[in-house]
Amino acid sequence: MAQAGCCACGTKNQASQAPVAQPTQAHIATKDGSNAVVDVVYKLIDSAYIYPITPSTIMAERSESLSAMGTPNLFGRVPFVRQMQSEKGAAAAMHGALVNCSLTCGFTASQGLLLMIPNLYHLAGECLPGVLHLTTRTVGYQTAGLFPDHTDLYAARQTNCVMLGSASVQEAQDMAAVAHCAAIKLLAPFIHFMDGWRTSHEVQKIETLDDAVLKELFPWDEYHDWVVRASPSNDEPRYRNPIVHYDVQWQAAEANAGRFQRAPGVVDELFDRVHALTGRRYHPFEYYGPADAEDIIVLMGSASKTAEEVVDYLNAKGRTPKAGVLRCRLFRPFSAEHLARVFPASVRRVAVLDRAHEIAAGDPLYLDVVAALHQTGLLTGRLVIGGRYGLCGLDVIPAHLVAVFNHLATDKPRSGFCVGITDDMNHTSLPVPVEPRSTVPEGTTEAQFWGLGADGTVGACREACTIIGEGSPFFPQVFFDYDAKKSGGLTVSHMRFSPKYIKSSYLVQLADFIGCHSQAYLTRYAAVMLGALREGGTLLVNARFSPGEEQKAAEAVFPPAVKHAIAERRAKVFLVNAYRVAAEHHLGRHINFVLLTCFFKLTPVLPFERAVALLQDSVAKLYKKQGPEVIKNNCDAIAAAAEALAPVNVPAEWTKCAAEQPAICSTEFENAEFFRKTLMPSYVHEGADAAPPVSAYADVSDGRWPFGFTKIEKRQCAEQVPWWDPSGCIQCNFCASVCPHATIRPCIVDASEQKPAGFTTVPLKGIKTEKPQEFRIQVSPLDCMGCATCVDVCPKHVLHMKDVDEMVAGERENWDFAVAQQAHTEEVGKASPAGALRTSQFREPQLEFSAACAGCQETPVVKLLVQLFGEHMFLSLAVGCCIVWGGYLTNIGFTPRHDGRGLTIASSLFEDIAEFSLGFASTTFKRRDELRQVLTKVAAEVPALKEPIAKWAAAQDADYATSAAAATELRPMLLTSPEVTKRFPLVAENAALLAKKTMWVVGGDGWAYDMDYDGLDHVLASGMRIHVLVLDNENYGNTGGQFSSATSRGAATKNQAAGKRLRKKDLGSLMMVYRNIYVAYTCIAANPSQCQTALQEADAYPGASVVIAYCPCTNHGWTGTLSSPHQHSKYAVESGMVNLFRFNPLRAAEGKNPLTIDSRVPDPSLVDKVIDGENRFASLKRQRPEEFAHYREELIADIKLQREMLEKLQATMEPPKPAAQSQPATQ
Repeated sequence: MAQAGCCACGTKNQASQAPVAQPTQAHIATKDGSNAVVDVVYKLIDSAYIYPITPSTIMAERSESLSAMGTPNLFGRVPFVRQMQSEKGAAAAMHGALVNCSLTCGFTASQGLLLMIPNLYHLAGECLPGVLHLTTRTVGYQTAGLFPDHTDLYAARQTNCVMLGSASVQEAQDMAAVAHCAAIKLLAPFIHFMDGWRTSHEVQKIETLDDAVLKELFPWDEYHDWVVRASPSNDEPRYRNPIVHYDVQWQAAEANAGRFQRAPGVVDELFDRVHALTGRRYHPFEYYGPADAEDIIVLMGSASKTAEEVVDYLNAKGRTPKAGVLRCRLFRPFSAEHLARVFPASVRRVAVLDRAHEIAAGDPLYLDVVAALHQTGLLTGRLVIGGRYGLCGLDVIPAHLVAVFNHLATDKPRSGFCVGITDDMNHTSLPVPVEPRSTVPEGTTEAQFWGLGADGTVGACREACTIIGEGSPFFPQVFFDYDAKKSGGLTVSHMRFSPKYIKSSYLVQLADFIGCHSQAYLTRYAAVMLGALREGGTLLVNARFSPGEEQKAAEAVFPPAVKHAIAERRAKVFLVNAYRVAAEHHLGRHINFVLLTCFFKLTPVLPFERAVALLQDSVAKLYKKQGPEVIKNNCDAIAAAAEALAPVNVPAEWTKCAAEQPAICSTEFENAEFFRKTLMPSYVHEGADAAPPVSAYADVSDGRWPFGFTKIEKRQCAEQVPWWDPSGCIQCNFCASVCPHATIRPCIVDASEQKPAGFTTVPLKGIKTEKPQEFRIQVSPLDCMGCATCVDVCPKHVLHMKDVDEMVAGERENWDFAVAQQAHTEEVGKASPAGALRTSQFREPQLEFSAACAGCQETPVVKLLVQLFGEHMFLSLAVGCCIVWGGYLTNIGFTPRHDGRGLTIASSLFEDIAEFSLGFASTTFKRRDELRQVLTKVAAEVPALKEPIAKWAAAQDADYATSAAAATELRPMLLTSPEVTKRFPLVAENAALLAKKTMWVVGGDGWAYDMDYDGLDHVLASGMRIHVLVLDNENYGNTGGQFSSATSRGAATKNQAAGKRLRKKDLGSLMMVYRNIYVAYTCIAANPSQCQTALQEADAYPGASVVIAYCPCTNHGWTGTLSSPHQHSKYAVESGMVNLFRFNPLRAAEGKNPLTIDSRVPDPSLVDKVIDGENRFASLKRQRPEEFAHYREELIADIKLQREMLEKLQATMEPPKPAAQSQPATQ
């Protein structure tokens, strides 16, 4: 039982996990949980088999990077680290390595863990000491999620792996070491888990484990015995893992039971060793609080640290009865004995909290605790209830845990409760008190940095935390709250620093400093942002203003509600034009270190001169790969930043400004009411406190959500946007075709139409019309990302970049007017030549204002696809970049047309979308066939419908427009006919399939080349009419740029830091082998017309087709301006790194060569343009010039071989020429 006045773990009550003494400087480091794990794990392994899955990717990348640099482990060997094609492959490789007595580990999360489960059973059954490091992440149900709970961990709990958890960065390091050592001592697999994002990405100061400590901890004798005994040998032949009969298997499994029963004791012994070596005390279960507490909560993971804060807060306020928290560290095996050792005898009421909900069974930790208390006789006379918290990554704030303690103190505490949401359907939620908003240690300074995605704020805050941690006596902490946009989205960095160890595992609730890095946030997020500012706090705003005009700028930039809030909180306000400082030092959009310098100037955590010096040192390390010029530019910007800082006077009259925030979303649009009811709090980042109740989501509980909401965002991310000069425009619409975000569009308007004053037009060219028509290229400055791709591609250079402030005022009205002309634009545009790129761009985009990066080259291709076929399309979207910019609430980039029609979208898993699509498509085709058969009967038995059905039958498989028109005419006749509805119910069930449909699958190269290659191959080989678009950006763009099989040789990417050694996989040639699949390789930035032709041919092909689109990615590290995708694409094609072609088997039946090569004979000398223009090549060239020279030669050889193979294949397919007729002899 626990002793009075202390934790049962034996450490002082105030800081069970803080370093017991101020560590010596040699052992101090500031790092996140992922790096803390890897820095230990790498020393203890011989090999690692990895696959990128968020949020575990940092651990995999760091391991591979250390291996690539030749860093030795504890045994003096360099571990072998290999990225596999999937998590299933990583688990299997891990299994194979362990069979060969290689100390092996892996890193995963969520569905990745689920794919590994079959192999985990084998690891446990075969006594293999592998360790899997899990960053917990919710498993997808009717929706997918990226954030932490314990559903993935619980899914693997019956595999017999030992499960050991961490709740902080310090623990993550220490538990990783314990897991590896205990695995060897037990000869049993371990899953070491920590909450994804919350612990894996949180940065804190920790005391490190050096090699001397690890050598003392490592079980050398047991390791030696295992290798000698279990290594495969031809001298002692053994068959590992044979198939056995039922009369043998059970007994063999039971023989291992004792091994796992010993696990708690072995782990506890290692905890004692850690304590002896470091002074840090751990146990399988740990109690925190007074020994005479009567109410306790039991939980595991990061929230347990917040619970300790809450216990201190409640007991300090004199709560009666006293409160405590019991934390589970060793989840499997669940040791009732160790739980009983620390269970206070005084406890009368227990609330067990699970971060998961097993609806059909019972919540696991609750069931385990009840069983353990019953087993040890501690259940008698005690009330034990269970509840849920923090599911799907919901931030667990102190008030949530106070609500649980309040519930325990009620007359009739109930089980099955939830805390943190409002459940007005099942009525399980607990009321959450307003206070406490924060329970941080006294003397803690808290800050929020509201950054713009890809502006560098996150990286800068990480560096600031490191600087504070290693340059001052303070304990720092930083955590990041993201939306899902690839760039231009919201990132809020939550930073704390304190003279005491920080346990606060929740977002900053009350900030002493707030940095607003985009003035647009003062409108959209003002209520939430300023609601978190403490009275007397500091507000720093990045705004556009000229030197000396800061007061005038503040009056203009701050909305009335913001002025009122500032005055009410007596805030200190400063402005800085960080974009101007960044531009003057050639940093583009990267304002991170400018604003961070201002933070150090305004916050007395370090002497400012020392902070500047440390910032410049960190820049030199951070941007080493980018070269000396980038380092110098950043250092100069840091030196100039403080001078650009300008204080703002807060006039007394600001208190009289309107306090009410104006409506953020006033525009009416499709499903606007649904959006306001369900998604608006998320849209304005209000968090869980303002989240709608459960009943608001009843209509979408099956996972079918409306979309089309990005049009209301108006993010205003760009500093400059394109301006159209009509004088030289040839009306080719190239600009619209390559725009990643559909923010530039052609508009046709009747010459007699009343137009806004600034709506300049020119006569429409190339289309014959009855009435005079006028043309305009219209830009939406509030939606534009400023990539300038349209400027770069314009053949007549009539687009020019201008400051956004010059464009916003008049162009917003012009944009609204142009959008209102969409139906007219389409109608007139139909007369343009069919199949021309210009014609397609008059059609309404059904992908707009997405969450993609500025300059993205995936979205233009998909935008073109859905412009061509969207309203007739069933689309399967693979998990990856395309689902983040295309399928993440509230940022779903797809949108219905103005007439309400549009594509239907569905997603499954990353690893099975091809097979999912086959099931989707085959049943669609089957249902349509059944509909045809039934309509044949209807025509025969309902005379009035015979002719309409015959008319429909003749048009059902014609072009989409004709088929849709016939379906539109017939459908109401069928659905209003009493005879049909009564006798033929299948007609109503399948009426939506009267019109012709097209089935498309869209995914990236990580999906198509690696993860689901076997599924893709099977689906295409089936011959079924399924069309596939592969977005080939030569890396895993979604998880940060890891290599894929599509990566070019010599490219240095994550998980291939030393450069990819093998040539790019040739997916196109592999598919052409079948001879009955349409195959094309395209690049919209290099040749948009060829791309459109390929998509149209693929869709028309009566069998399976695949279009591979080369999409250069920002992860390539473009060294030019953001307009460079067009130039990089041109050089890639002209050099031969990318070959454009179309393989159409239908042409062979026409006596033509089925293979058309659309790109010119390559010029390999242009390869250097690509190499020098992309940092993935250039960085390796700088760091390893001799090695890269070899890669370059091989890359050029690859280019020549690829072209040679393509031309030879074309030659073999050339149809035989007709024999020449003999000519009569001349006299």
